[in-house]
Amino acid sequence: MKKLIIILLAGLLTGNLLAQVNMGVKLGLNSSNFIAYDGEYLGGATVNLEETTMRMGFQTGVFMVIQLGPFFQLKPELVYTQKGSTVKIFGSSNDSYDATLAYDYIEIPVYCGWNLGQSRFYIHTGPSISILINAEHRIDPNPYGWQDIDMKDESNPIDIGLNVALSYKITDHFFVESSIGHGVIRINDSLDEGEPSIINSIFSFSSRYQF
Repeated sequence: MKKLIIILLAGLLTGNLLAQVNMGVKLGLNSSNFIAYDGEYLGGATVNLEETTMRMGFQTGVFMVIQLGPFFQLKPELVYTQKGSTVKIFGSSNDSYDATLAYDYIEIPVYCGWNLGQSRFYIHTGPSISILINAEHRIDPNPYGWQDIDMKDESNPIDIGLNVALSYKITDHFFVESSIGHGVIRINDSLDEGEPSIINSIFSFSSRYQF
């Protein structure tokens, strides 16, 4: 382990000598939804996953840009991000209510980026791994007076996704960016009979300041 750490540190130091490295901060808005496959029950209740509504949230974090030549860069990030969806749930008495399934993550995307023809546009793509820090079933409005339900123990603690982003360089330090992300593993940890596989899907718009 010590040898591996020394090798990684040596690689980072060597990379700093060979590449231009900049740090920065970002802040943005999320519009997320679920993609569900093969099921109609969730937590013992009947849900309509064909008429989901996007959950609005935000993201904030830090990033590093490692410039490897005039056209190519690596951009790892560390971001707090809110995902989820609003679904319609049907009770045993044929009544229904809207429930927000709120999933919050610490996300680590790693982007490969290319400058498009020496313009101010950059395209980025790459994988991400997300660590679940909160998962709740919320009812709003709540005419029944029910409490929020903690769903963290029933959810996958890790989410893995693929992302594509397009950014525009306004100044040497200020950028705006839009991105889409799609999960590749289900977020519900175990599947009961009739329960769907649920995957995260997200669109984000953010601004970032690069030091």
